[in-house]
Amino acid sequence: MVWRPLFAILAILSLNVPALAKGPLRTVSVGNWSGGSFTSDRTGDFSHCAASATYRHGTNLHVAVNNDYSWTLGFSNTGWNMPDGNDVTINLWFDGAGPIAVKGKVNGKSLIVVPMPDNSALIRAFREASQMQSVIGGVRVNFALTTTSRLIPELANCVRWYKEPVEARRDTTPPPAKNDEVDKERTRLINEAADEHQACMRKVMRDIVPYSSENADTLAQVIITRCQTEEKKFVSLGVALYGASKADVERIVTTRVEQQKKEMVADIVTFRAELNKALLSQPKPDNKGESGI
Repeated sequence: MVWRPLFAILAILSLNVPALAKGPLRTVSVGNWSGGSFTSDRTGDFSHCAASATYRHGTNLHVAVNNDYSWTLGFSNTGWNMPDGNDVTINLWFDGAGPIAVKGKVNGKSLIVVPMPDNSALIRAFREASQMQSVIGGVRVNFALTTTSRLIPELANCVRWYKEPVEARRDTTPPPAKNDEVDKERTRLINEAADEHQACMRKVMRDIVPYSSENADTLAQVIITRCQTEEKKFVSLGVALYGASKADVERIVTTRVEQQKKEMVADIVTFRAELNKALLSQPKPDNKGESGI
């Protein structure tokens, strides 16, 4: 099972506890993130709350809120074999914006721990973005961040439950039990909406680009406008399925669409250049012999 090594990683993710921590105790489950609270193996005191998300490409994400409310971001991959204790620079992009360079330290050869100062631009970007790209050791990896807007407050509440127990237990309720079927269905619906939006833009692009002489930027905007129905459906599902505000989802989608517009402009320019190149490379017709005898 994958959870045992992941929980072991979560146990050592806190920057404030030198000894391995015990846990998870109080559980945290948000979307595809799972974890909980951990105590120091040395003192038995509460140390941090943390959660992990697994990805098919093999590099997993870990987030921890320590007992002093400082934040830690972790990357792990069982295929890594890095020198323990080495400093590592990681470049991050959020919804295409960046890069943000962060400094991490290798812990146990297959885990990189990155400190995240409270209220930093990194935390805000991590919470609000729908996609994150990282470059670690020259390798680019993509991460979907569909539920981090709910995860960050949940981890903060987990710490608050220990640090301010009376107030926290009065103002918050325990997290709901994890329902894998609900999570899978939610992910399926949002992915289908994203695929429909992409399919619409590809179809409109095929329908108009070969037959229009408008500049590439204008054509890209026309394509986006023609697919507003699918875009609005994606926004509505984001609000309904993840409990985010419409303004937050629209901001995320707008950033994503702007990045796609740049890619479409590049694709249109490339298509036209290749088409002209192909036309110019065709042999000219030989008119010899066509004159009368």
